[in-house]
Amino acid sequence: MLDLPPFTCAAPYVIDGDTIQCSHGPRVRLARIDAPEMPGHCRRGRTCAPGDPFEAKAALVEVIGRRDLDCTPVSASPRGGSAVDRYGRTVARCSVDGTDLGEYMIAGGLAIEWPHP
Repeated sequence: MLDLPPFTCAAPYVIDGDTIQCSHGPRVRLARIDAPEMPGHCRRGRTCAPGDPFEAKAALVEVIGRRDLDCTPVSASPRGGSAVDRYGRTVARCSVDGTDLGEYMIAGGLAIEWPHP
């Protein structure tokens, strides 16, 4: 059961390669991708996405520019349920001018699919 309607993420601030803070709205975790963690953020015992976290963040900043995002919440779990993850972020598929950000990050080799196939 999804509990949140589609929304516009205005003046987004990129936190890392898969997390965005909307200026007057939620913190958003891009759905179905996992980008490299910023230094010190990969918890012990967790296998984190490979790659350069600074490159992933910069690519997301560049593709978004100064534009708002169109976001559609999806389940935070592959098993279904709420669109809010355990960290309180809204999990959503977001796009800018028709470009799906998750697909863009995967196609560019800047993120991997999640859950991991």
